[in-house]
Amino acid sequence: MSRCGCGLALGSVAVLAGAGVLAKRGSASMELANRYRVFGFVGDSDPLTHGGGVVYPTEHGPYLAFWDGINDYTQSPTRTPDPEEDEWTFQVFQVEVPEDVVAEYDWIDWDSVAMSYDQELHELVAWGRHPDPAARAQLLYQLVGHISSHDLDSYPGDMTGLELKKRWPALMGTQKAPPSIRDLAGPDFLRAPLVPNKWALQGLDEILLLESGEEEG
Repeated sequence: MSRCGCGLALGSVAVLAGAGVLAKRGSASMELANRYRVFGFVGDSDPLTHGGGVVYPTEHGPYLAFWDGINDYTQSPTRTPDPEEDEWTFQVFQVEVPEDVVAEYDWIDWDSVAMSYDQELHELVAWGRHPDPAARAQLLYQLVGHISSHDLDSYPGDMTGLELKKRWPALMGTQKAPPSIRDLAGPDFLRAPLVPNKWALQGLDEILLLESGEEEG
């Protein structure tokens, strides 16, 4: 599994202009814009207090950065990080979000993972192939309860809560609870057929269209 060569950037926050201005500034500005953009979140309603992470784009594809919350260390139900003063250091793990999570991590006992969440294996397979990288990252994050975080990233970095919020300003906003697998996949989730590999997914939309009784006009 490849690792992102960019690492954890701890520099100051840049104020990003609109998309039109960024386009005029070339690829360097676009890379800077991507650095502060996120696809979504994983974890609880407050990633710093309760643990969680962000799903963000890189030139190598989508990545997940995650960490344990302050309450995981202190066992305090009321400990809330101060975005201006808190110097608590988090161990931050980064891992690439593959197009097929189950296939990428074929050494994991996925049957046991499915049983622990009262789901079928084919549900996890479909979840791990979801077109939204944030949805696939949510499944990847669930593995932390079954394997070590170091199995996903052997060389985590250290960042304070303030540094995390400078790196991903979206953490300053209010995050909703993560959606369920069925919410992510929609009404066709349970009817989605299994496919042998990611290339076979090209025909999946056509199969679901036929099953729904709809025809292209």
